[in-house]
Amino acid sequence: MFQWENQGEAIIEGLEGFVTVPVTDALSWYTNVTGNLRSERKDTGEPLSLIPKFTVNSNVNWDITSRWNADLGVSYYGTIDAPEISVTTGDELSTLKLDRKPYALANISTRYNLTDSVTVGAGIKNLFDKQIKREGTGTNAGARTFNEPGRAYVFDVSFDF
Repeated sequence: MFQWENQGEAIIEGLEGFVTVPVTDALSWYTNVTGNLRSERKDTGEPLSLIPKFTVNSNVNWDITSRWNADLGVSYYGTIDAPEISVTTGDELSTLKLDRKPYALANISTRYNLTDSVTVGAGIKNLFDKQIKREGTGTNAGARTFNEPGRAYVFDVSFDF
């Protein structure tokens, strides 16, 4: 069994920006950038795990017809700092600081409005099958304590009423 627990009080400060560029009537490009200025535990000053220094999400959306669209997106995750003190024991971690290096993931999807109230969609998350594997527990892997499991296929149906 696996159970997440909160680490205590934290401070998170950052900036976020968003821009949409209508390239043509049918094609638009939108991007958001999030930058973390500060992300730390109040009691130790240690970085919170799994929060990148910055993230960039950029998508191109194409309205193929009035009922059908497609979306191609890339998410870039900057460096994730590893803590130097164990969350569970309070002991200093090894001198080898295991930060998570930057990486990017691409996604593609399409949606089609069958009727005014029924929409179907399909997509591929992590298009290029980028896999990042956990390298240990929270006490010995630094910021390398999560998985990016690889490619996933998504199908959905929406009913509006």
